[in-house]
Amino acid sequence: AALPGGAALAAAPVSLQDDVSFIKVRVTGVQALRAGADSAGEGGWVALRLASPAMIDLLKLPTDAATGGLEVAGEGLAQGTYGHVRLLVDSATITFKREVKVGQAVYAAGRETPLTIPSGRIRTPVEFAVGAQSGATIKLVFDADASVKKVNATGNGRVTMPPVVSARRVQD
Repeated sequence: AALPGGAALAAAPVSLQDDVSFIKVRVTGVQALRAGADSAGEGGWVALRLASPAMIDLLKLPTDAATGGLEVAGEGLAQGTYGHVRLLVDSATITFKREVKVGQAVYAAGRETPLTIPSGRIRTPVEFAVGAQSGATIKLVFDADASVKKVNATGNGRVTMPPVVSARRVQD
């Protein structure tokens, strides 16, 4: 990918400030993993209620859980202890601020480009308990700088990024 100075996007870190305008993901589900369950399998994951799919621009999310974050409420979860939360993503796009070239592939400035999120899931560890009388609220925070540094634009027209997300439980 041609960046100023001739650096290659695949070989050099992508600059959030200079290279990326938007990273949008369509979240179709939210799940929590029971503590001690195998995260590789599907058996321990429990779905949280999501009224409808939501389009989220990850770059618009707060970057500090103390001052904000995407709130995920664990209402309806069975009583118990949980160790991970994940968002299910069925589509994503990235918009570059300037034209990016890798081999024969050209990613136009200002145009949404399909973005592959490996496994279609954004997952983060966070321990929380759901009691008999209370649910749990978790705040997810997107680490934009760390994620954008993992953007990989290829010469065959694919752009991938494993998002870096952290979480914390909000005290009731």
